[in-house]
Amino acid sequence: MDGRGLDGSPDASRGDLEARLIGAEAALQVGSPNWLTILNAMRTDGTFDTQPNAQNPAKTDTLWHAGTGRMARLPPLSDPGATDGRVDLLFRERAAWLFLTGHRQGDLRRLIRIYGRPSETVYPAGPYPGGGSFGGDVTLPVPPKERTGNPRFTGCLSRGA
Repeated sequence: MDGRGLDGSPDASRGDLEARLIGAEAALQVGSPNWLTILNAMRTDGTFDTQPNAQNPAKTDTLWHAGTGRMARLPPLSDPGATDGRVDLLFRERAAWLFLTGHRQGDLRRLIRIYGRPSETVYPAGPYPGGGSFGGDVTLPVPPKERTGNPRFTGCLSRGA
């Protein structure tokens, strides 16, 4: 990747994006409507262009301008209304913005620990497509090489979320 967003501008730093997402979650936790404003500011600056749809010229496509996340074409989000829907929306946005940055495990554990979600609704459960079934662990196991090769390793305090 060349460090440019879809609109050709430099990508926002991952640290900046993460800080904004943390702010949105904090606002959601205290009941402030600002959580949605933060997410929408990342997605779009609120302006857009229109053009005819390539497959159906009778239809018009809306092309949203980039927000602080510097990704063009992301429409604004609407409030789902219920607390669970808001949490789902926030964590779906975190998953998209922080893709491949190593944050997902912490987010999933927080959904269980802080938001009270049952682990089987957060992690896969039931039969595994390749045979067998998914386990109940919500943490990553420590590799044997780390356990035996690191004299300072004392073990995990908790295997729960």
